[in-house]
Amino acid sequence: MVKSTRQESGGQGTLKIALIAVAALVIVAGGGWFLLRTVRVSRYIKDLDSESAEVRIEAVRRIAEYGPAAKSSVRKALGQKQGTGLAMAALLAGKLKDQESVPRLIELLSDSNAKVRDCAATALGKLRAKKAVDALANCLSDPEEKVRRDAAIALGRMGEAGKPGAAQLMKLLSSQKEPATVRRACARALGEIGAADAAGVLVKAITPKDVDLVATCAVALGKIGSRKAVKPLCSLLARGAPDEKTKKYDAENVPPKIRVAIIEALAKIGDRQAIPTLKMCADKKRTMSIIVREAAKKALQELGE
Repeated sequence: MVKSTRQESGGQGTLKIALIAVAALVIVAGGGWFLLRTVRVSRYIKDLDSESAEVRIEAVRRIAEYGPAAKSSVRKALGQKQGTGLAMAALLAGKLKDQESVPRLIELLSDSNAKVRDCAATALGKLRAKKAVDALANCLSDPEEKVRRDAAIALGRMGEAGKPGAAQLMKLLSSQKEPATVRRACARALGEIGAADAAGVLVKAITPKDVDLVATCAVALGKIGSRKAVKPLCSLLARGAPDEKTKKYDAENVPPKIRVAIIEALAKIGDRQAIPTLKMCADKKRTMSIIVREAAKKALQELGE
């Protein structure tokens, strides 16, 4: 009996030693993996400065794969790098959803390098950093087109919190001198923000000259739910756009995807004034595009027809 107890006790002791050994191996292995991971991330961080765009893109992809484990390295890069490397680090902060990087990203909106400002704006948009709204609104006056465009997109991502930038967004949308990419970004942002007072500006931007802008404005007006948009949207559906050669207006000159966007916006607004125009769009004799006719039928159902 005594021998059995001793054997049992010895067996338990051996088991404890084995468990301790396994735990030690796990700790050592974990430490080794952490060290290896740190070395690899550091190597990819260096590649952010590469002259090769392919190398930089691959580095961003690799670092992003490490997820939260790479955040501290990216924050360090945000404080040390310059130029292209700094721009890539800013993008990574957005991809990694690193909220602790927000103050530094806001600082980078004033960087002398346009690429850095652009990437910082993009990152802040992905982070939906409400603290950055005023700084992003200031970027709408940036001399670089891409910075203005991406600052507008970022403000749109903020949703209702982006309203402090609405006045400047409307100003850019109203400017005929502003590039189309910027105007579309502003229109989209105003819809996402839900700026009801932007309805008039969005309606004025609805002209056949830029059908893509028309679609963007239509979607924005649908989100806002402005009844002011009904007549001009219906007019565009009925009258169409001018032919490049003959200059004659025809509804079929407006691309189907644009007409579908307008129809869907009218359905969201929910004003029954649009019914006659929607019926015209649903008529096989008057509308060639199947997707336009189907969209019109669906809109009519939503309006109770």
